[in-house]
Amino acid sequence: MKNQIDENELRLLQQQHGELIKEYEQIIKDKIDIFTEMIQNLTILSDGNFTSMNNEEKIAEQKLAIEIWDRDIYQKKRVSMDVVMEQQTTLGRIAKVEDLIQAR
Repeated sequence: MKNQIDENELRLLQQQHGELIKEYEQIIKDKIDIFTEMIQNLTILSDGNFTSMNNEEKIAEQKLAIEIWDRDIYQKKRVSMDVVMEQQTTLGRIAKVEDLIQAR
């Protein structure tokens, strides 16, 4: 019966234990590196989403401004057309009055 572990076996087990600890530490380091990269990628993605949302808001604001300008232009065209029609009507009346004056 072997109750005692000989020194060679003990040294071998200690060496294996040390190697396992190094492997474990490397795995932990790799995990930390992966998580760090994931956080960086999520930050980049989040920043991109924030920028995209800001751009969409700006686009919506610009579209609204364009719609307001279009309505304003349309209204001014309508007023201008009304003024031209009124002017033509007035000129027609003036011409009739002048004709009546010349006829007398």
